[in-house]
Amino acid sequence: MKQSNPHQKILKRIFGKAVLAFFLVLNGLTAVNAQFIHPGITHKKSDLDRMKHMVAAQINPWYASYQEMVADSKSSYNYVVQGKTTFTELGRDNGVNYNAWNSDIRAAYYNALRWYITADTRHADKAVEIFNAWSNLTKVTSGGTNSLSGGVGYIMIEAAEIIKNTYTGWASADINKFKAMLVYPGYSTTTVPTGNKTFYWMSYQGEAARHGNQGLSGWRTVMAMGIFLDNQTMYDRALRYVKGQTHSSNDLPYTSGPNTSTSLISSTTYMDTYNYTAGSSIADYGFNDVLTNYIWSNGQCQESSRDQQHTVFGIGLLTSMAEMAWNQGEDL
Repeated sequence: MKQSNPHQKILKRIFGKAVLAFFLVLNGLTAVNAQFIHPGITHKKSDLDRMKHMVAAQINPWYASYQEMVADSKSSYNYVVQGKTTFTELGRDNGVNYNAWNSDIRAAYYNALRWYITADTRHADKAVEIFNAWSNLTKVTSGGTNSLSGGVGYIMIEAAEIIKNTYTGWASADINKFKAMLVYPGYSTTTVPTGNKTFYWMSYQGEAARHGNQGLSGWRTVMAMGIFLDNQTMYDRALRYVKGQTHSSNDLPYTSGPNTSTSLISSTTYMDTYNYTAGSSIADYGFNDVLTNYIWSNGQCQESSRDQQHTVFGIGLLTSMAEMAWNQGEDL
């Protein structure tokens, strides 16, 4: 650890070690910050301004699409928030608080959009209420693919990015608590935490060896989180991986490989499934969730012989990542 500066010494002397530790955690979230465009996940301010103009001018299909959203009760500022500050666990596979989360993330996003389009602060306040309701999570669990379970944070982060950068009514202390929740028990570029963890640590390695859409779900969330947190290293982690590059020298490595197929589990007309032995001889190996491995040079997707739902999901994930990168000045 670096030698404490005078400000840290003052904090320690006046408030004690607990507050100093909290100060250092918050400082670590922005220690690798950068000049990101905000809002800048899949909606820049110019995108939001275009929505607002099209709705005000009642130009279709924008206006008609907006009316569809308005008709959804989740877009109302009277929406009853399903999350509770007593919730500490979210489980996609075991269903712990998941239905509440799935409802609230859409309500937060819709209300964030309606706030910007209408300037009605009641929508912004509803989104803030949702963010604050989930800020005590300390455990995101998975019964299958960690990256899919961590990837469900994406829509909430998109909504938070809009509100944080267009509305002044979300208190700084609450914003910091929400940020800390996303990376619980704390962001690091050197040490992987043990025990309970949330969205970043469930997503930070993607899912190299399974169907590509599963890893891409996590990488999209990592990229969005990097923008929201102004964390260049985190953003680069997702961008470099999906481009098939090695990890940054100041960050944790990606998964090693290659894996070796051992025995056939099942065989159908369209797909053979094998057991495999995990390999570790090549660092940053780059598996199924790399862009050029997910979509082959002939234009076919690796999941085309599986089903079209997962194929299109993976392409959609890459499309959102490309939009995020474009908004930040990178042509992915």
